[in-house]
Amino acid sequence: KSASACQTIIDGDPENAAALNLLAVIALEVGRGDTAIDLAERTIALQPCVPEHYNVLGVALSQSSRAAEAEAVFRKALALAPDDFGLSASLANHFRRHGQHEAALEEQQRLTNIHPGRPELFLNLGNTLREMGRLSDAAEACCRAIDLAPNDYQGYQNLGVVRVDQGDHHNAIAPFARALAIKRAVNSQQNPAAGDFDRASATKLRHDRD
Repeated sequence: KSASACQTIIDGDPENAAALNLLAVIALEVGRGDTAIDLAERTIALQPCVPEHYNVLGVALSQSSRAAEAEAVFRKALALAPDDFGLSASLANHFRRHGQHEAALEEQQRLTNIHPGRPELFLNLGNTLREMGRLSDAAEACCRAIDLAPNDYQGYQNLGVVRVDQGDHHNAIAPFARALAIKRAVNSQQNPAAGDFDRASATKLRHDRD
């Protein structure tokens, strides 16, 4: 319905940047990368000083494996809003997606100085460090996320995974159990992409023990 409504608006007003941007986001969400890129470029042409428009284009280019172009677009967005959390997070995620972990880490560490109270930043930082094999640092980042958001299951779940990677199965049990208790209590929908916690965490624990 949203896509149809946007298209109706654009049919009557081809230069409606808000409708074009929303349609680009929808195209991105349904995996129509080329369409998202085209719409985002049209939006930027109409409003070249709005950093969020570049973010949509950057994500679409990144997901389409046009890495160099995506980074350039994210840099343009950050030139307009250098302290914007979402833009920097998108750039860091872009680097991770393309295996540039050192670059992702640099961007995430820059963010910790600007947004030290954002638990999701430390979750992402922990993921990057874990992928780099820096497990002690990853655990520390997870603990920081837990300190900032003690009622969010994700920090505990991530810490449990890091503990398993460290071979410390005994100390993985407590954070997994805490994450499960929180998730059962609040039926959290914060991160549906993470999948089913019970199955994912239990499977990993069994696999690493075997």
